Amino acid sequence: MKVEKRYIDESYINKNPSWHSEDAIWKASQVSSILKDHQINPASICEVGCGSGDILRHLHQLYPNTHLVGYDISPQAAEFWKSDAINNTKHI
Repeated sequence: MKVEKRYIDESYINKNPSWHSEDAIWKASQVSSILKDHQINPASICEVGCGSGDILRHLHQLYPNTHLVGYDISPQAAEFWKSDAINNTKHI
């Protein structure tokens, strides 16, 4: 698997300093809508490429008892997680 350099060096964060956090509420609502449409009450949710982690943060509000895990390859994305002390959520 080829990893794009922009996610490892600082070029992506330089062009996208918010890491698209402003879209997180909408994206979380889309995930929630799909889960509700299919009558799924998840025990866990995994987001691959979680970036800032804001989608998981909003999903936690909707599913407070759900175990949440976010993965991202960017060392810069990990900076967003330092202030993220949400129960049931882990970023890797």
